[in-house]
Amino acid sequence: MIKRMKDKQLRHRIFQASFRGIQEAIEEKVREYDVPVICLDPKNTSKLCPIHGASITYNNGSRIGKCPKGEELWH
Repeated sequence: MIKRMKDKQLRHRIFQASFRGIQEAIEEKVREYDVPVICLDPKNTSKLCPIHGASITYNNGSRIGKCPKGEELWH
């Protein structure tokens, strides 16, 4: 259905609508169980180790990075 849309902006809005609907459904369910909703900014999330907060190093354009503190591998 999306491929038939010629207007690039409309195609993008239709594509994004499904993700927003899923996000709203999850938030509604979370609030139903009195769990706090935490919204995160996805910017730079693949650059920092979620455990140590250190910068992940990627070698030679690899998609697998390594935390310098804990030596964990991240994809």
